[in-house]
Amino acid sequence: MTRLGWIAVGFALALVALLSFTTANRGGAVYDKFGVKVTLQQSREGAEEIQIVLKHRGRSLEHAAFMYAPGDGEWLYLGNGSHRRAVPLGRFVAEGEKLINRLGYRGVRGVKVELGLLVFAQVFNVTERGDKKILEVYTDIFAVPLNPSEVRGRRVVVEREFMPVYKIEQPLDEDASQQIGAWTGGPGTPPIGASPCYDSRNPKQFEYCYSGGAYTYCYYWAQASSTFADTVIAPLATVYLDSYAGPKIQRMQTDVWIYLSSSTTTSLSFDISVKVRGLKLPRLRLSLATGISFTLSDISQRIDFIDVSGIVYNSRYDSTQARLWDYLRGRYGPVYPGDSLYDDGVVYIGILGELRYTKWVYVYNRFSPPNYCEVQDLDYADGIAFYPWGDPSYNGAFYPYLVIDDAPFALKETKALSAAMSAPNVTWISLTQRTGRDYSIRQHEVVEKASTLDISLTSIPLAYAATSSGSVSESLDYGLPINVRLSSSAKSTSVTYIQFTLTGYKDGLSWGGNALSIGNIKAYLDPYGNTILTNQWLAVQLIKPTVSG
Repeated sequence: MTRLGWIAVGFALALVALLSFTTANRGGAVYDKFGVKVTLQQSREGAEEIQIVLKHRGRSLEHAAFMYAPGDGEWLYLGNGSHRRAVPLGRFVAEGEKLINRLGYRGVRGVKVELGLLVFAQVFNVTERGDKKILEVYTDIFAVPLNPSEVRGRRVVVEREFMPVYKIEQPLDEDASQQIGAWTGGPGTPPIGASPCYDSRNPKQFEYCYSGGAYTYCYYWAQASSTFADTVIAPLATVYLDSYAGPKIQRMQTDVWIYLSSSTTTSLSFDISVKVRGLKLPRLRLSLATGISFTLSDISQRIDFIDVSGIVYNSRYDSTQARLWDYLRGRYGPVYPGDSLYDDGVVYIGILGELRYTKWVYVYNRFSPPNYCEVQDLDYADGIAFYPWGDPSYNGAFYPYLVIDDAPFALKETKALSAAMSAPNVTWISLTQRTGRDYSIRQHEVVEKASTLDISLTSIPLAYAATSSGSVSESLDYGLPINVRLSSSAKSTSVTYIQFTLTGYKDGLSWGGNALSIGNIKAYLDPYGNTILTNQWLAVQLIKPTVSG
């Protein structure tokens, strides 16, 4: 087998890119995380556009890029770009501003709100195996967070170190069928052409296709559907009392305080979760930063998103109604669906928001003269994004809820928790053992130390919330939790405050249990096969205490 090197753009294009980078760097990057660097330039035409620059070991790559963005009603197809062509951002600016306003974040002070664009970036390679040539098509999937107002009238340049996570192969034997396999090698230099085959899902022509012999091959990611899936109360801190521990617990209290400040947490974001179904491969699950993010823009301020204390009583011992005290608003908050618990159940503090579900299809488009076209759907990708609602009267603070599921795992949100508890990717962390009537656990006691400044607060397994209507039940499963990321100013997992306090029915009880960790669903690889993003998805979603005595 011979392997060709990564392809580099010609000298003229490289010079243009270099000049673009020089101009952009003078203004500084507005985002530089997770392999994505974003700089803003003044648009020459006065219209917004985005240019993706894929790089490998410092060299620019020829590529195609298919871009999608959240709109006020659904996800939007922005267009297909390439190393030669930028994509207009006018629709994103208009629709993104509407979405941010409707979510309740218009005019928030001291914080920048960004929405994540989703990019499917594709690179071709031709390799030889024996006497046969093989076309390899690599896809990198990543998100680009942008503030719609900030990019108005600007040119956005996105630099990305190419990290392919998906690959398909096409034998260049005209009678050979499609083959899909794991990514193993590097791409080479195919001739580039454009397919004249029309596909209504992507009506524009593609300038980045493989042309050789009698055929032209095009591959692209088209949006098949986009729906508002549901309104949900996303769980942030959860306690599961089973039939053994529940009868011995008289009272429990959960405290949640999430905020931004220059000395602790500087940004909070909710990922986009993407799963490529893998019709011929194992499923690929990715947690992509960012779906929506909140970044501190005024270091003199502290921005509070939620500061609550929820207390629930076991009606076996105490008939006092459950309550949720909201420190930000200075009043009691909602308890849903009921205000009492008897022995076992699931209790959590969550925030109100909306869930978006999108399905993309990976399309094979082949043309042969004079007019033969073949269009085939090869694979599918599911995407979930959660957008919390903000209260404009309290500078975009989230809407908190205390949720009590007295019949464990009966609610749509807790059904997802139940599925998560039995999923193969889940690990359980042992809780500290103590003796006494009261038992207290803080968030930092049940997560590992983060290896970077970006750590995870929790994951929200909301897939089953989306499937409750039945419309997308066949395509979703537990494997799409929403990861919540925190960027801190210090290497610490105690950048926010979550605490569980349980009170038993008598003194001298022995406490222990486990915490559910939805972590490392996908070990993300860089182009050299090294694992990255380790010790960042430290999602502690739920504690399950044990008590005896």
